[in-house]
Amino acid sequence: MSLASPPDRPSGNEALARIGDLDPAVSALLLDTVLTRSGTGVVLLDSQFRFLVVNDVAAAINGVPAADHLGRRLREVIPGVASSIEPVLATVLETGEPVLHLDVSGETGSAPGESRWWSASVIRLARPNETSAHLLAVVFIEVTEARRDSFRLRQLIDNLFTFVGLLSPDGTMLEANQVALDAGGLSLDDVLGRPFWEVSWWSHDPAVQRQLRQAVSRASAGEPSRYDVLIRLAGDLLVPIDFQLAPIMENGVVTALVPSGLEISARLRESDRLASLARFSAALNAAATTGEVVVAVLNAGQAMEDASFVNLAVVDNAARCIRIAMNEIDPDVIEKWATVPMEGMDTPLHLSISSGQIITVSNEQDRRRRYPHLVDDTIQVGLEATVSLPLFDEAGDALGSIGLGWPEPIQVTREAESRFQLLIDLCSQAMQRTRRSGVLANLVESLQTELLTIHNPPDGLDIAVEYRPAVNDIGFGGDWYDVIDLGARVALVVGDVAGHGIAAAAQMAQIKGLLRGLITAGSLGDLMGAASRALAATPMELLATACVATVDTLTGEVEWVSAGHPPPAVLRPDGSAEFLPGAPVPPIGVARAATTPWTYVLDPGTMVVLYTDGLVERRGRGLDEGLDELLVAMRSLPAGSSAATVRDRILEQLIPGGNQGDDVAIVAVRFPLSR
Repeated sequence: MSLASPPDRPSGNEALARIGDLDPAVSALLLDTVLTRSGTGVVLLDSQFRFLVVNDVAAAINGVPAADHLGRRLREVIPGVASSIEPVLATVLETGEPVLHLDVSGETGSAPGESRWWSASVIRLARPNETSAHLLAVVFIEVTEARRDSFRLRQLIDNLFTFVGLLSPDGTMLEANQVALDAGGLSLDDVLGRPFWEVSWWSHDPAVQRQLRQAVSRASAGEPSRYDVLIRLAGDLLVPIDFQLAPIMENGVVTALVPSGLEISARLRESDRLASLARFSAALNAAATTGEVVVAVLNAGQAMEDASFVNLAVVDNAARCIRIAMNEIDPDVIEKWATVPMEGMDTPLHLSISSGQIITVSNEQDRRRRYPHLVDDTIQVGLEATVSLPLFDEAGDALGSIGLGWPEPIQVTREAESRFQLLIDLCSQAMQRTRRSGVLANLVESLQTELLTIHNPPDGLDIAVEYRPAVNDIGFGGDWYDVIDLGARVALVVGDVAGHGIAAAAQMAQIKGLLRGLITAGSLGDLMGAASRALAATPMELLATACVATVDTLTGEVEWVSAGHPPPAVLRPDGSAEFLPGAPVPPIGVARAATTPWTYVLDPGTMVVLYTDGLVERRGRGLDEGLDELLVAMRSLPAGSSAATVRDRILEQLIPGGNQGDDVAIVAVRFPLSR
């Protein structure tokens, strides 16, 4: 209920005087319109609040016939309303100041037990020619449905989980819902009538206030705004919200602004978690060993459900134990749990591995009931809740378990279980892949050691060899080298089977053995043709290049043949370098006819270098350019350089950083010669 001072207007007596000046017919029509046709309740009361005039609308509202009102006091006819309006009537009677649009509520005889609402105006009137006996005119309309609608709307707004308000076009606060008020620790009186940007929600940051004023300015011109911003709540807590400011338009004019905000902390946390999970997945993808998987898991951070504690337990079947890596916690606990037996222990970790189930310990009480022997350790590292996630390979064999811990109780939701399962899948696949890679790496290392080891190297020679696999390959491929002791002569061999990987390595092993046998048994003239004919009798189809040079260690005479391969290079004691003269025949698999080997005589102390094309060929440049680089590298070496120095300088200058795109094999041998 409120009292309002009216603007300048005629007094009651002046208004009646003007009505009295009207034509009687017009006056009668006006009275009939107001009293019977307007739908407005009208009553006239004396100074004792007795009814003098009651129109039919008022009588219907009050639930009492009009005639039964006359001469009776207000509280006798409608006691459910009188108590609320009589103080206002007394004030108007005393001051003569009308009260307009007064909210009145109560019960009447037309609807017993039901609270209803009216909007009423009370005006004091003076009797003609009397100065002390005043009358009161009360004019009212029922607004019950409008008030109920307003109440429903208010309840709806107050029960929204969003922040909602109402502003004037200049940004003055007109309304705010209860969620916004409660969150900020505010009352309605704290905000009404204030500029929106000055309310404590925004006063924590002048930049936020400036941004808001700019949004109000745009909205008052009809342009909505939407952006994420931090809002201050009770206790100086800052939370992010999705803030919107929308103009309300009536006939093309902005009449109000509606600010709203939805807290997005959960959305941002989920977005951060997804980003962390993506980084974690990339780290697992890049992991080449189980150790690198362990590092990725321990560094996973938010991807691991914001756990304060993470460990990764790895099953070691050979040692019948479980090895546990943990992030930084109490050193004594780390040492105690670094290695534990696979059997005979009652822990969530062991149960997770043995059952293949996610094992959750929700709080300390749960742990005391199920695992009392673990309580001291978990208290020591500040944990209350833990989860153990089992890791298994495709065959169902246990790989290990991920342990997560939190300093407060947890409730594992269905969504969390889904995220746990994703972590299990990612880590299981990574561990399975790295274990396979480890087995493959061991196999490759064994093969490489066997196939590229020079057995019984000739005495008295300075020999250096090297094999480098193609970048991003398995570590082994189709290139090879060989040094064969033939008594008075030494055979140097390099070759290249087309392709990379295991298939090329298998073919390389076969052709290397074939050439070794042919070199030992016969001359070089028919070597490549004999190799091609021998391969033609097998189901294996391959294309290979090779270069073979035999050197007489007494005379320095060199014989060499090449099947599609670059020529040998020699480095003389005086530092000059050149390629041996000659030309290649077709590759092995194509060559059939015998040929005459090319010959050359070495000076004592000359270095002979054989290599595969991966050393000198590059995408985007010709072979001749690579061959020129090889000679430049050899000529830059100090006189008397060892075979190892020659090899290393060549590799360093022709494939800096080891970033070659093809396998490379190289053999460097210094022949002292005895002549």
